[in-house]
Amino acid sequence: MEIGVPDMENISCRLLKIVSEYTEAEPDKIDMNGSIRLTLGLDSFGLLSLLNAVESEFSITIPDEDLANFQTLNDVVLYLDNKVS
Repeated sequence: MEIGVPDMENISCRLLKIVSEYTEAEPDKIDMNGSIRLTLGLDSFGLLSLLNAVESEFSITIPDEDLANFQTLNDVVLYLDNKVS
């Protein structure tokens, strides 16, 4: 692995930190396999704000057509791993 390139565990930790800031849930209480919409309890604006924070954290832009593929936070981790590695 290249130095400075995040691995999946690092990506998961960073994502959980962002999610916990938006949901006020403890990172260890967030279900990575649960439905993003149902588990996080965010409205549409909250989800967009969360995704903007993810884009900023990982210095990427997530195209709208890719957003439909995010059913769980693990889906987001896999996507980020593919994009930033």
